[in-house]
Amino acid sequence: RGLEALLKFRLRALAALSDARALLGGALGDSAGTSPAKPPKGTRAKRLTLAGRKLWYLLCWANEQPPEVFQLVASQAGVVRQRAQEHLSELAAARDAGPPRQA
Repeated sequence: RGLEALLKFRLRALAALSDARALLGGALGDSAGTSPAKPPKGTRAKRLTLAGRKLWYLLCWANEQPPEVFQLVASQAGVVRQRAQEHLSELAAARDAGPPRQA
């Protein structure tokens, strides 16, 4: 079961990177998310192009990583999720307690 969850996590991470790259490609007017035939003009377009290249690099890098890397990332994501939940619970408790009273 652990291996199955790890593989699903890996596929989700790769899909998220791929989707983000496709969104950037769409913002540039490029349907495939690849480099357009002519270079984009303007600072915004150049930044989007550079972001697309970085996402491509991350996608390739993530695809080449051994399962241990994704296991580590998944465990860290669980820790972050747990801490966020604890923080939200503390905020809700403080909200329910009302404003601090002045002496």
